[in-house]
Amino acid sequence: MSAPVKTYRSGKVKLDIWQGQYEGKTTYNFSITKPYKDKAGKWQNGTSYGKTDLKDVLILVQTVLINGINKAADRPAEKPKQAPADDPNDPDTWPMDDGDTPF
Repeated sequence: MSAPVKTYRSGKVKLDIWQGQYEGKTTYNFSITKPYKDKAGKWQNGTSYGKTDLKDVLILVQTVLINGINKAADRPAEKPKQAPADDPNDPDTWPMDDGDTPF
């Protein structure tokens, strides 16, 4: 699977921007997920959010809209934050602000 062209994070929620092609034109799709560990300890991407996550979903969507979809996607993909070797996707290690959030 290809990598997203840009990833934004807020709290435990992340928004990935994916680049594709349709009829010879560049298109962008978005996925908003909340990574979690299942009972076996494997990372999964959840798509269900609690009321405390809604602020983070809103911040992510506003960030992409404020930056402009094409401008946000054209920036280099964010390098993952270094986390413990066994938890490379641990949301608890993510910064609250990657410098792109305007508030």
